[in-house]
Amino acid sequence: MTGLIPLIAALALIEAGIRAGVHQASGRSLALGLLIGALLIPLICETGSRIAARCRSRWPAALDRWEVAVEVLILAWFAWLCLGLGWSSHHRAYSVALLPWVAAQMVCWFCLPAGLSGSGRRVHHLLHQLRYGLAPLLLALPILDLCAWIGDSSGWATFLAGHLGQWANVAGSFLLAVAVLAVLPWLLMLLWRAGPLPDGPLAEQLTSACTRAGVPVAGLRLWPVAGGKSYNAMVLGLMPRLRYVLFTPDLLADLPPAQVEAVLGHELGHVRHRHLWLYLLFAITAGLGSWTLADPVRLILHQLPGLATWSPALLQGVISLGLALAAWRLAFGILSRACERQADLAGATMVNDPLIMCAALSAVSEAAGHEPESSNWRHGSIAARIRWLQELCADGQVAVRHERLMRFAWVLLVATATGFGFAALHRGLPI
Repeated sequence: MTGLIPLIAALALIEAGIRAGVHQASGRSLALGLLIGALLIPLICETGSRIAARCRSRWPAALDRWEVAVEVLILAWFAWLCLGLGWSSHHRAYSVALLPWVAAQMVCWFCLPAGLSGSGRRVHHLLHQLRYGLAPLLLALPILDLCAWIGDSSGWATFLAGHLGQWANVAGSFLLAVAVLAVLPWLLMLLWRAGPLPDGPLAEQLTSACTRAGVPVAGLRLWPVAGGKSYNAMVLGLMPRLRYVLFTPDLLADLPPAQVEAVLGHELGHVRHRHLWLYLLFAITAGLGSWTLADPVRLILHQLPGLATWSPALLQGVISLGLALAAWRLAFGILSRACERQADLAGATMVNDPLIMCAALSAVSEAAGHEPESSNWRHGSIAARIRWLQELCADGQVAVRHERLMRFAWVLLVATATGFGFAALHRGLPI
């Protein structure tokens, strides 16, 4: 659950608090709410992490399950701040309103290695999560806040709203997201200190593979990750001149060149099939859907005895949060796993052999110490992906069916986003 889902939930809580118009509590109440989190969250995290670490011999997944429990605890506390005490109404800038959640996350990451090793492991785990997990997701928030402030202070937001109506919010959010994603790779290159791939036969082979794939990139980068072995690769960037493919040194050193090329094909497959654009379209659809469906669901739930006393705006905000989380955790997981299989297919096509792609996936999993059957909500298990590629070897129609499925996903998302958008406009909802 770490990473994307908790951040989406925290941002949705901020938005729900703002839209619901939760009355801001007194300064003393807000200070008390922050103090309770500052005292209880470290105590609970530290105690629970030590107990979970001792239970790992009998229950290997104990620490992972405890991390999920802590994430839920942090979100519950942050929900109380935003929806109960009006924290987000007081701090409308997302980058400021999110600070309590970020601080609690840092405490969680610092405490999780408790009982496993010394303080050095704690600091490394915290810095690793900040640098490679949270920081890339948070770089965009100050930029978005700045753009919103400029739009409000200059009058452009009012001007566009007067000419485009409520669609101005949708169009503005989309353009801002594209602009941020376009420049994000440059910022991440600085943050991660990723340098050019050294010249040599492997660099020439990979550069040639990019040309064959027809995917222009600004460069191939070496991605140093401190703190032990790391086997990973990543593609960053919407625009060709700001698009980079990153490889960790361990992956390049320990995998044969053919398997490295298959990994490159996988990453380029994400670009060629426009998966980042597909994810952006999903985000728009999920946002529109959560706010469009929240009102009719609220009318139904507000009849229940326990919820009849809730403020309609507050109840609608909570429902919107639940719908958004369900969309991301369930629907996005299905979409993301389908995209990973399409990228695996691209990697197999790059080297003209699905078995080489299978070997690359197996080698990365084994080298990283991951169980092949271990499930991942976004990528699926390595074992399942390998079995799918093996089916591809036996039946070429597997690839045809999957490509047809991905085209249907595009059509479905476009149609759903359009339908939710017009429904929101028709009902006069603030989108």
